[in-house]
Amino acid sequence: MLLKFAYQDFLDDRRFKNTTKTNIKNYEMILGKFVDYCIENQVVLRILPTVIYGNIF
Repeated sequence: MLLKFAYQDFLDDRRFKNTTKTNIKNYEMILGKFVDYCIENQVVLRILPTVIYGNIF
């Protein structure tokens, strides 16, 4: 799974689990900057969703 899709999937999952709006905004800010960095620097990442979920929560 591409990083940008995993990022969006993670945000959707947090919304589905009723994470607070403040936490969602924090995820968007912090993880969004990382995703933007990877895109701008042509860092190609394929990642399993379980890696993201397992390492963040």
